[in-house]
Amino acid sequence: MTAEAVRPRRVLVVGAGGMLGKALLERLRSDHDVVGTDRRSLSITDRHQIRDRLEEIDPDVAINCAAMTNVDACERDPVEAQFENAVGPGTLAKACDARGVELIHISTDYVFDGTKGEPHTEADPVNPINAYGDSKLLGEQTVTRSCERHKILRVSMLYGIHRSNFADFVARCIEQGRPVPALTDNTGSPTHCANLADQIAALIGRPETGIFHCAGAGGCSRFAFAERIRDLWPAPDLVIETKTQEDFPQMLAARPADSRLDCARLKAMNLLRLKPWEEAVGDYLEARRAAQSARETG
Repeated sequence: MTAEAVRPRRVLVVGAGGMLGKALLERLRSDHDVVGTDRRSLSITDRHQIRDRLEEIDPDVAINCAAMTNVDACERDPVEAQFENAVGPGTLAKACDARGVELIHISTDYVFDGTKGEPHTEADPVNPINAYGDSKLLGEQTVTRSCERHKILRVSMLYGIHRSNFADFVARCIEQGRPVPALTDNTGSPTHCANLADQIAALIGRPETGIFHCAGAGGCSRFAFAERIRDLWPAPDLVIETKTQEDFPQMLAARPADSRLDCARLKAMNLLRLKPWEEAVGDYLEARRAAQSARETG
């Protein structure tokens, strides 16, 4: 990493109350002057509020973690999904561009239809199959058009200690002795938020723009992900039930069968900080145990 990339900056984390936002606050505060906002203090769909907060905070870099991420909720209300995931990011991007602020925007592997059969690179054609993916793709396009200094990071199967997620669900099932229903036909690249925060830290201030795939190296189905957690716990008696999307009629939105990501640009730049997913999930379980211990003793 160059000296320019680690120069302290004033960083605004939008959506700092979420799982990735909290991980970014923890990671970046050691190197940068960081300000976090949540939905109550900054709505990215309110252009006047964005303008005022950017003027007040005067950041060098803004990282947008704010989004409507419930895939089935997006399917129920695609208009709201596009408002939150496309109109809002575009509004933020225009305001950042007007002030010369670097914008790092978080997107998703769900911009792909999952039919390629191997990990997707940044150069692969996009074809979302649900309203969430549609709205996030439109968000990528509005950010690209609206802010010259932009980086769009596509992520996959995020998990971390700050919010409920699939890894947390599996761990809770282990603790409670309950079987885990897990999909075999929804494959991605599990990404630990703390590791992703390290990767984002390495990208701050870099001159490159455009789309970057930022996901745990390798990939697996949710079934294999649950197996890995069981093996690391360890919980040899835990039953992991084989399920497909057809077994969950309450799931309104189709999920891509295989949306693994290949971090080709980061590799080419010799800037890849993301660990193999099998290793990163071990880091997560250690952090989860530490957080539980802190709550019990504190």
